[in-house]
Amino acid sequence: YHWDLPQRLQELGGWTNPEIIPVFKDYARLLFEMYGDRIKIWTTINEPWHICEFGYGVDYMAPSYNYPGIPSYLCAHNLLKAHAEVVHMYREKYQDLQKGKIGLTMDTSWMEPKTDSVDDQEASERALQFYLGWYAHPIFSKRGNYPQVMIDRIHNLSKEQGFTRSRLPEFTADEVRRIRGTADFFGINSYTSKRVTKNDHNNSNNFPIPSFNHDMGVIEDQDPNWTGSGSAWLKL
Repeated sequence: YHWDLPQRLQELGGWTNPEIIPVFKDYARLLFEMYGDRIKIWTTINEPWHICEFGYGVDYMAPSYNYPGIPSYLCAHNLLKAHAEVVHMYREKYQDLQKGKIGLTMDTSWMEPKTDSVDDQEASERALQFYLGWYAHPIFSKRGNYPQVMIDRIHNLSKEQGFTRSRLPEFTADEVRRIRGTADFFGINSYTSKRVTKNDHNNSNNFPIPSFNHDMGVIEDQDPNWTGSGSAWLKL
């Protein structure tokens, strides 16, 4: 899946609706049966952060929900479960015969601390957890589940904001086990770097409340001295 959801499925809520999980599994089954004799490396989902935050949290990509702080987390929750179901199906029915490998491909910029301060070093780690750990932790960590910093921050901020439960959905214990280990490789795309510093109430660049960026709690920029490539965002 590379961002090309049929419109009729989007009208059902797209990746915010858990009914997409069996639909995606059926779609994957068709592809395995049609092309599995030739394709030996499968990526179930390409760049899930972009799908969920840029499509549902803001209006940068389709479906342009521009609904910060809630739908992107629902999207990721269903996306990870759909990915896991497809991987289990492939391993149980197709992998021994077709001799392929399967995983998903995440993406992140490199989050460089803007200064050597402890706050900025913590901001760098937190940004990597929110961008990359959001999808990598449930699959690759021994504990499974989302990064603890995401669980704690979103829970606490949700409570402050008057929500009766965390805006970050919770996996059941069975779902944690079902998702953990569902990749034969670690797929990652990375294009550029960012400088990050802690966001606080004195910073003029505050974000919508609630939102992914407010939950993450960092400010990103790029050093103007970094070498450009003709792109506004791609720096070396």
